[in-house]
Amino acid sequence: LVSWGCGEFGQLGLKDAAGVFTSPLPRFLRGSRELLFVRVACGSSHTLALTGSGDVYSFGQGTFGALGHGTTESCSSPVIVDSLWGLGIVQIACGDNHSCALTVEGQLFSWGRGKYGQLGCGSVENHLQPVPVTALSDRLLTQVVCGADYTMAIDSDGQLFSWGHGHWGQTGHGTQDNILVPKLVCSLENDNIVQASAGARHAVALTSGGGVYAWGDNEQGQVLPGGR
Repeated sequence: LVSWGCGEFGQLGLKDAAGVFTSPLPRFLRGSRELLFVRVACGSSHTLALTGSGDVYSFGQGTFGALGHGTTESCSSPVIVDSLWGLGIVQIACGDNHSCALTVEGQLFSWGRGKYGQLGCGSVENHLQPVPVTALSDRLLTQVVCGADYTMAIDSDGQLFSWGHGHWGQTGHGTQDNILVPKLVCSLENDNIVQASAGARHAVALTSGGGVYAWGDNEQGQVLPGGR
């Protein structure tokens, strides 16, 4: 694993670079080769890394509990998220200050900041450790993605669910309300969604037929050419 850029909160994982807040060139994380990482995800100031054996490691800013270690302390080197050990994690995703992990059995866990409902647990509380998103426990999920303060997930039937911050319409429910639990994006109910991508405040979905839908903040033309 290599990292570069701003490391003020330890999000580069360069424990041996104390006092070095910026790395303009990629630097190798000592010890990461032995862990055999296969996926990585970045939030605004924290990082998740997934090993081939399904273990999740996190490092960086611990504010709001985004690292999943049960505290709000930051750390500058990869530390395993103990409560996910043995669950067979296959996907990870980061919002600005929240995180998600998807198991091989299609079950979703979330943790970190919950101010806008982005954890999908029905409240606005922060969670310092991963908690199951029980509203989707009867669904076999195939993908999870995080925007700045919202989350989306696709199930095996090609249905898209979203929740969290809705001020810019980024949850796709035709409202600016915050959504505290996963909710089906009804306007796409008859489409087979195969992939979703989340920007900070806008979202895009791809159908099995090659169609693309976009919604949310369009200030820079990221949804429709020309912007608002």
